Amino acid sequence: MTSTKNMKSWETMKTWPKKIQSYEEVPEMFKEHFQLFEGDEQFPDSIFIPPNKWSTKNKVTKLISVFDDRVCIYEEINQKVEMICYSFEDIYYTEIGSVLLDSWIKISGEVHDELKSSMIGFNTARDDLFLPIIKKIRTSISNVEPCDMQNELSKFDYLKTVDLKFLNYSKQSILSGQKVMNVVYQNEICEKHFKYFSKRKTNAHIVILTKNELIMIREDYELQKDKNSKYGGVWNYIPLTKIKEIKFEKKEDEEVYIFSVNLLNNEPIEAICSPSNKTDIDLLINEFYHLTNQ
Repeated sequence: MTSTKNMKSWETMKTWPKKIQSYEEVPEMFKEHFQLFEGDEQFPDSIFIPPNKWSTKNKVTKLISVFDDRVCIYEEINQKVEMICYSFEDIYYTEIGSVLLDSWIKISGEVHDELKSSMIGFNTARDDLFLPIIKKIRTSISNVEPCDMQNELSKFDYLKTVDLKFLNYSKQSILSGQKVMNVVYQNEICEKHFKYFSKRKTNAHIVILTKNELIMIREDYELQKDKNSKYGGVWNYIPLTKIKEIKFEKKEDEEVYIFSVNLLNNEPIEAICSPSNKTDIDLLINEFYHLTNQ
């Protein structure tokens, strides 16, 4: 029995990502395509991601490399390697999600005047490899200035009596030196469904406006009917310079509102809110337009 368990554990670990520290460690399938670009003086932070037949987000072999101003993703598809590089300044938003042992990062941006997005799934046990990637992209895009971080983080303290999970999620999402301008929390919205049941309309989420970035944190919408959505979250980091407009409109024939962030490429990122949050959301939107001089 123990031997069987150990074998299953070993098989699982073989699908875990692995840090690559030199060209010699790059898998053969990628060596022909892997390259240092002009001006690069050292080997980039690189991670090899084996395929995982149990994952919906990671069916093919991948490699990701992070430079000072761009991130490159290699994928082996039908025995051919495809490469896509996102310049940090052309990234519309980054996403990191985690539900139990299932985690992922997503990068969406413009590449050669075309909208592209890439997703990489991985076991949550190795999030230590991927969290620095998101931080590096955000730090490069956001021009943060020195500020009193204790004061900025105290702006989330009201969540201590509201939602401890989102209190921690919010504080963890703020970069050093990042000034928090506005925070709006939305609890779970349910409606009665038949006599003894209720139907979840939206999971809990929070919107944080900083001086240079809009942060949206939520429980996974794809698991609205699944209790597993409570065990994790999804973080979207959107530079203010990539936002075309923000709207807050009542959903037709329903007693809820839609908070809609439209990016420069017209891609919407939406969240359902209750009418009780209308005043706070309006203040956040006004502050956004003030910061962006729109």
